[in-house]
Amino acid sequence: MSNQPIRVFVIFKLTSKETDKIYIGWMMRTNIRQALKEFQLSFKKYKSDPKQKFEEMYEILKYQDCQIKIVESIQLKGLYLEDLVWKMRYHTFQNKNICVNQKSFLVTDEDLKDDFNDKKIQDKFREKVKYEFDMFRQKFDTVFQDQETDMKKIEKRVVSMELKILNFNEQLQKIKSQLEKLKNE
Repeated sequence: MSNQPIRVFVIFKLTSKETDKIYIGWMMRTNIRQALKEFQLSFKKYKSDPKQKFEEMYEILKYQDCQIKIVESIQLKGLYLEDLVWKMRYHTFQNKNICVNQKSFLVTDEDLKDDFNDKKIQDKFREKVKYEFDMFRQKFDTVFQDQETDMKKIEKRVVSMELKILNFNEQLQKIKSQLEKLKNE
């Protein structure tokens, strides 16, 4: 666990002046403007093809003035997601009357009142969020595989560039030696 990198996660909210409702979500990047563009693109695809899966965030993305704001930034080591899930549950609970995806995190008033020193309550919490962990892990697997593929492509390009540089240096050395011969003649 100590060798795993620290990853930055962002909890964000989608808002619109046209509604009091909000959407609270999370992502592994901090470029929220780019994320909003991708969310809007996903919503456009959904509108053009209703067979696409409906996402709760579309309840806010349907408004033209939809905005995205960072609620909290979290650093986690590896894939230990309990802290992220707990933070999501906390923020959705704090906005339970206006959050369109509040039920996604199974938050109840009792969850926040529970004493987490009690082993039974800790076990109950772990059972309750097992589904959430599985869902997050599936998303992470996809993201990490994409990142790994991108890194392999970059590594291939770097190796290719290094070979070109070596080849160029060899050619340059040949030219230098030919110039040296011409000078000596």
